[in-house]
Amino acid sequence: YSFFSNLFLVQSFNIHDYATFNGPSWSISTEFYTYMLFFFIILLIKKNTNPIFLFVCICVSSYGLLLYFSEGNYFSTFKYGLFRCIGGFFLGLVVYYCFKKVHKHEYFIFFKNSWLIHLIEIGIVLLAITIITSLHLSMYYIFALLLIFACVIMVFSLQSNGVLSKI
Repeated sequence: YSFFSNLFLVQSFNIHDYATFNGPSWSISTEFYTYMLFFFIILLIKKNTNPIFLFVCICVSSYGLLLYFSEGNYFSTFKYGLFRCIGGFFLGLVVYYCFKKVHKHEYFIFFKNSWLIHLIEIGIVLLAITIITSLHLSMYYIFALLLIFACVIMVFSLQSNGVLSKI
């Protein structure tokens, strides 16, 4: 039974009560269907439409479903890993679209050469470290950490002149 669920990449769809003979394969199964979902969404979106609102809704919905079904276990793999994967993928897309928007903005040049970027960079890293070190493995802490990590990626991708970026 598990051979066929692995063959069709559905082993992470709450079919088994345990990780089957190829434990890490839950990831590729969820990624495959997440990419398929993304493909169909791109087909449906009109050419000049900004899909960021849709991506935010998918991300929030996916994490909400993960929170509801997995009973507070973000690290769900063989049961509800699909929700985890979809949430992470679409969170990455939201960060990318935010990056594009900010990077094109006319005030970005001022921001890039400002001492403010150093403070933001140090502050966001300190906030991430604070949450990680006080982590109680609560689902809410993990979601907060995901958002902070997305902000860290955003800050570091926007500039390379910051104190920490140079290090």
